[in-house]
Amino acid sequence: MIKRWSKLRISQQIFYGFLLIMFITLLAIIFNYMHIRSLETTYHAIFENYVIRQQFDKFVHEIRMAQLNADYLKRLIQIGNIELKDHFTIQGFAGIAVEAEDNLIPILKTTFPEKVEEFQTLAARVREDSEKWTEESGYNGLIMLNGSLIYFTLCMDDVATMMDEKLSNDVAKAERNVKLLIIRVLLFNAFIIALLTLVIIPILRKIKGAFLPVREAADKSLQGATDTLRYMKMVNDSIGQLQQVLNNMAHGMQEVAAGAEDSSHQVQMINSGILQAGRFVSELADKAQTILESLEANQANIQEKVIQIQGLSRNVNGSLEKINKNADQSQSLSQQLTTLKEEIGDIEEVLEAMNEISEQTNLLALNASIEAARAGKHGRGFSVVADRIRKLAKSTKDFTEQIKETITRLQQVIIKVSESLEFIINNVRLSTAEVSIVNERFGEIQTVMEYLHKNSSFLIEAANSQLEQTKAIKKSSLEILESIESISAQTEQVSASMQELSAEGEEVISQIELIDNVANETSEVVKHQGELVKLTKDTIEIF
Repeated sequence: MIKRWSKLRISQQIFYGFLLIMFITLLAIIFNYMHIRSLETTYHAIFENYVIRQQFDKFVHEIRMAQLNADYLKRLIQIGNIELKDHFTIQGFAGIAVEAEDNLIPILKTTFPEKVEEFQTLAARVREDSEKWTEESGYNGLIMLNGSLIYFTLCMDDVATMMDEKLSNDVAKAERNVKLLIIRVLLFNAFIIALLTLVIIPILRKIKGAFLPVREAADKSLQGATDTLRYMKMVNDSIGQLQQVLNNMAHGMQEVAAGAEDSSHQVQMINSGILQAGRFVSELADKAQTILESLEANQANIQEKVIQIQGLSRNVNGSLEKINKNADQSQSLSQQLTTLKEEIGDIEEVLEAMNEISEQTNLLALNASIEAARAGKHGRGFSVVADRIRKLAKSTKDFTEQIKETITRLQQVIIKVSESLEFIINNVRLSTAEVSIVNERFGEIQTVMEYLHKNSSFLIEAANSQLEQTKAIKKSSLEILESIESISAQTEQVSASMQELSAEGEEVISQIELIDNVANETSEVVKHQGELVKLTKDTIEIF
């Protein structure tokens, strides 16, 4: 029987155990009702006997008082002092006997039937003696009446004694029944407790055994959630570093764009200076024939042009320094992008670990669902918890895939930005070389102008050669102008590239913010998962 009981499922054991408890409860109610009815009957009989005893006491008292009155009248009649009222008293003795007979005979028939005949005989004797007494009977009649009353009193005393014994026996019997009922109730309750213990303990053990795999799964899920939170913290730290790098890159790009804009202004100034120098050279060629008449004015003009060329040379040197600075900033930005790419690789490793944790959590939730299905109805709640954990693991995996896709797009953007920076750096280096050439040409012009200033006395003899040199200078100015225009175009291209790079950097920052939001949502999901796992574990601890 015990083996068959242990082979039943938990739901069947609980159902049959419930039926057994209901049956035992019904038996207990019937058992207690029967004993209570028995006690009620006993106490009712005791109460009736007590009422009968009181009635007997009443009539015993009346008969005894009648006997005392008869004895008193017996003595009183000897001295001849009996009165009319005494006649009525003697006649009243018959009424007392009749009343006692009418009230007590039915009681005696049910309690002491053996005393009925004696009681009726004595009552009839008292009634006859009382009714037959007259004043002529005198003393002898009262003696007979007194004797009848004495016998009647003794009979009623015997009945009262018998009723006292019966009442005592009934009380003792009731006390024994109460004690027996207490013993039976205690034994019956002990039997019920033992039977319920034999039924409930195996059920609790089986329930605890069914919840043991769920508890292990909850422990593993809690550990996985803890690891996931730790990894998410690492991801948040990496995202913070990435945002800092991108902010530095944005500041660098802004500085490069500002430098490019400044370089554009400087190139425009150089261009205007070259155009002005070209005009001056043209005027010099036109006035070559009249240079002798205007030597002093020409010397002053040459001195002014030398000063202007020196200023332009300084401007070119400043532009060259800014261009070199922009190239260094672009090189630093390229190195930061390389570092960013390496950190993104670390984030990919963290995402791979999160994928593994999600798969393990999903597997644990599947195992918990299987164990809950085996547990039947009692495992439905844990089946719902396991299903939520499985959905949470899937949601975590989806979030991880979204983050991975975002990081892939970010890597593509970083590669594109790196290529743009390489192109910008190459153009800046080329612009630096061209600006160096322009600076050298300015040095040559300055040398020529100083030479003209120092050797103005030989201008007349060298007018023809000066005209040729002026043409060469004009040609060089045109070449310089073309170089300056090329530098200006490249500077504008650098500025456009910086603007495009800044826009891409803003897009990267928005992607990073999206990743941060997704990571925060993932953290909230993981925290919710941990709370569900703790709730599952606490529920299991109850059993």
